[in-house]
Amino acid sequence: MPGLNISRKKFDPAKVQEIISFSGYSSLRSLGAVLHDFVMNIIMNIFLGPIYNAVYSISIRIPNMMKRLFLEPSLSLTPTFTELVAKKDQPRVEMLFILYLKLINLIIFPLGTTLIFLSHPVITAWVGKDFYEAAQVMPYFIVVALMMIPASVCNCVVTAYGAIKLPTCIGLGIAFLNIALSCILGFALKGGLMGIGLATVITNFIGSVIFLPFYACRIGNIKVSKYWIEAILKPLVLTMVVVGGILTWLKGSQGSLNLSLLHGSIYLLVNVSVYILGYFLVATVAEKQQLKELFRSGFSKMTGKGLKINELLLSDKV
Repeated sequence: MPGLNISRKKFDPAKVQEIISFSGYSSLRSLGAVLHDFVMNIIMNIFLGPIYNAVYSISIRIPNMMKRLFLEPSLSLTPTFTELVAKKDQPRVEMLFILYLKLINLIIFPLGTTLIFLSHPVITAWVGKDFYEAAQVMPYFIVVALMMIPASVCNCVVTAYGAIKLPTCIGLGIAFLNIALSCILGFALKGGLMGIGLATVITNFIGSVIFLPFYACRIGNIKVSKYWIEAILKPLVLTMVVVGGILTWLKGSQGSLNLSLLHGSIYLLVNVSVYILGYFLVATVAEKQQLKELFRSGFSKMTGKGLKINELLLSDKV
């Protein structure tokens, strides 16, 4: 390259090996993420036929949309975590980790719970009553999405510390376990798509709920109890009480849930009420102040005077 002169003395084989190793394990992580669906499509074609494959594809479409909608913004925090780790600013790593988990969980838990209750009317409105089995299976994959999205924030911390070797190996093992368990529950025990959905929930529970949070908290020097109580259980309990309670009552009183304008307004109000209650009941005083700073930054940015959120998180204003 013109004007670029790098001395051979600066070449460090150990650094090159480290970069290649990191890239290789990152590729293997991506492989594990797509392995299950690809292999299961082939196996279902062999044992169940293309019709069940179509039903399976429909049942995972909305959960996959949820994952795409929330996983990518979560993973975009990786550079911020990496910079904080490079600065050895562990308190701010923990602050960002817990705060973002609370925010994302207060959004996805009510949304996911509502979609579980509405699986039948949503699938019926989308593809018709002939695909009722997709509506029975979809809740399994929504639960999987609700486990994977918070785990993506744990992945950010793991990547920031460069500790991806063990999670990659565990992830690949879980992908193969998922395939094996899906074959046992879905085909050998004749559970069909319900068996495959249950196998996916079990294996993702092992990886996304048990292993990855514990590993991320350990390398990030974050209390596992704080992760579970503050970031997971408080948003989950609030969602179960408000969304689960109201939709269960509505379903019992109306006989069934539907997508009418009246019911849609109720679903929206129930979800918004969780966001408002979450601000007062789940967020701490310090986190409320941090959120105010972030909102002020966002408003100022729209007027051309603000900071980027990543810059604010890395500054001393929060």
